[in-house]
Amino acid sequence: LVMKEVRHQNVVGIVDSGESDGWLWLALELMPDGDLERYLRPRGQLFERDALSFAVKIACGLAAVHAAGLLHRDIKPQNIFLHHKAPGGGQVKVGDLGMARHSSGDDRMTMTGTACGTPAYMAPEQIRGLADLDARVDVYALGVLLYTLLAGKEPFVGDTVYTITHAVLNDPVPDLRRVNPNVSAVV
Repeated sequence: LVMKEVRHQNVVGIVDSGESDGWLWLALELMPDGDLERYLRPRGQLFERDALSFAVKIACGLAAVHAAGLLHRDIKPQNIFLHHKAPGGGQVKVGDLGMARHSSGDDRMTMTGTACGTPAYMAPEQIRGLADLDARVDVYALGVLLYTLLAGKEPFVGDTVYTITHAVLNDPVPDLRRVNPNVSAVV
């Protein structure tokens, strides 16, 4: 379990794990307020300060994942979990390390040439199925996530996986300030 290798305040922790009657089980830290997608849905886009606050906490969690020698490979709002009433003003945690692997690739479960992740949040090299991925794919996804928080939608959307991946590979990133003119020029 790669999750056991990461202990950080911004990463969902494992409470216990084991095997019962041939079935593996995992008990994770309770995050009672659901995921960031659920939080974002009724709000649309967030205020810049709120989006940046989320991004900083997610970046800290990703830094811990990377320090453990892992790549998450599926950063998106559905994999960021919240606990608003936690001590210290609430918690934001990276979770669902189901697609995580060691950055060395020694534990690679996907074949080279096979893309793995959520298309709208995948870096171009991830879409291409390149073998030598590194932490930059997670940083790219964090940038897409920040864009999504500020715009209320991903930068590249489409009706099919093909149209989304084609846009990621070929189109310039849409100007965030055209979608949300309230965002400062320095974001």
